[in-house]
Amino acid sequence: MIVELHLLHSVPATELGGDEADRPRHATFGNVTREQLPARYLRRSVRDLLAEQDLPLADAGISTRELIAEAGRWIDAASCADEPGADTEELVREAFYELGLGLDGGDLTRSVVFTAERAGERLARFCLENREEYADRATRRKKIIANAESPEQARQDELLLANVKTAAQQREAAARVLAPRQAIDVALFGGDPSTAEDFTAEPACEIADALSTHPAGTAAEPGRATELAAACYYRYARLDLAKLTANLGGDREQADRAANAWLRALVHAVPDARPNPTAARTLPEVVLAVVREHGSWNLINAFLDPITGADPVTGSARRLVEYFGQVRAFYGTGEIREVLGASVTGELPLERGQQPTTLDELTTRAVTAALG
Repeated sequence: MIVELHLLHSVPATELGGDEADRPRHATFGNVTREQLPARYLRRSVRDLLAEQDLPLADAGISTRELIAEAGRWIDAASCADEPGADTEELVREAFYELGLGLDGGDLTRSVVFTAERAGERLARFCLENREEYADRATRRKKIIANAESPEQARQDELLLANVKTAAQQREAAARVLAPRQAIDVALFGGDPSTAEDFTAEPACEIADALSTHPAGTAAEPGRATELAAACYYRYARLDLAKLTANLGGDREQADRAANAWLRALVHAVPDARPNPTAARTLPEVVLAVVREHGSWNLINAFLDPITGADPVTGSARRLVEYFGQVRAFYGTGEIREVLGASVTGELPLERGQQPTTLDELTTRAVTAALG
């Protein structure tokens, strides 16, 4: 099942998703220039909001680039050390090599892989299980680096430090120790495509760039040269519950909680604006949720002919629902299981039973319909 969200979000003059020159982003649509809000800013906001929620999996996940210090602190906790000792850090580095991840300079993994919160503790336990082996290998690695005639020679000699595990064993151990698919980030957004298949998942959600439903209009903030953008944005996103459930190991209860958390975070998402007098932390005015068996209907074409007038939100809401009805009438309704819509400022042209009165009710009903 798929849950689609169609949002109308009015934002006052602010700096959201500016380009490299700190100017609002624009896109041409319907032969008219529109304000544009890139999807990557919305995804980042969703991730930040997920991390604030009390999820059973503890948080939205942490990057493996933070695990050297995380595991080291866990190992040294008994000694009450404020930071991991040098010997402990070397131990953890060898574990990374053993898991087939490897490290670049600065204790960074070659790719950013999000993993579950307790991975630091599990990695520490994995280090301790193999402490003597890793300590010996770390000592030999230091000698190789010290005696090498060049960095390239050191890298070649380091390859002679045979791993205890085969490649297949490395993948199995890494999946067990790091449990990347237990992280909400990975279950929802997938992972870095450059990583091994075991460390990623097919994304369960999509978030589109947001476009204004009306022509773009920018202005300079008083006393500054920076341009600000004010717009009513149409935002579209979809969540595939089947993929989400599969990514979470088939745990439907966990998928239910993750989906509810994602829907709430998506609605509240807005990239942090740079400081300006508007403090533009508004919420969407209209939320339309569609639960369907398959397929996707991005409804941006409702605004191919731009909205005009002093109240673009009301006009956009009416146009959105009307266009959805037209598309539904033409393409049929067999794949649609539920339609739910809500407006902060008033009723939408939908049946009363399709209009939840709160966001909690809307998300609960949508996820329940999707998971059956």
